[in-house]
Amino acid sequence: MRLFIAVEVPAEVKEFLYQIGAKLSRYKGINNVNKENMHLTLLFLGERSDVKEIVETLKKISFKKITLETDDFGFFPDKKRIRVIWLGLKHSDELFYLQGEISNYFEEDREFKPHITFARVKFLKPNEKKALLHEMNSVTKPYFKFKVDKFKLYSSELTSMGPIHRVIETFPADK
Repeated sequence: MRLFIAVEVPAEVKEFLYQIGAKLSRYKGINNVNKENMHLTLLFLGERSDVKEIVETLKKISFKKITLETDDFGFFPDKKRIRVIWLGLKHSDELFYLQGEISNYFEEDREFKPHITFARVKFLKPNEKKALLHEMNSVTKPYFKFKVDKFKLYSSELTSMGPIHRVIETFPADK
């Protein structure tokens, strides 16, 4: 089963990003991410069969509620080879602590760049890339502030209609 650990983002953030993604999807090679699938990934686990053990491990993680604020738009891997368009989040020591605790349990050591993906790019013609970058520079940078009081373990099934994410278990913050 393909698994990842993530934080759900508020509906108003999803709606805002979905509207931007919908405008960008006029470019033939850009696909808008389904609103229901937008999230903040803490750790991608990949194909795993040990779901019960993962749930038990995640139950051990203790964290306090976190306040997050949105930052600016960005691109993965970079502006030269755009494959993902995202909204970043301002640095939060508490978020990095939570992500670090999760990563340590699974012995993962990948760089953590907090972001919410809202569009994926299959291809762009050079003139389209220039237009896209100009358009993204003209979008008013949003400001959202929200609380994180839980994280979730998800399964992700890849289908021809896009990924289907299902919550396996929810892990609340400490009281």
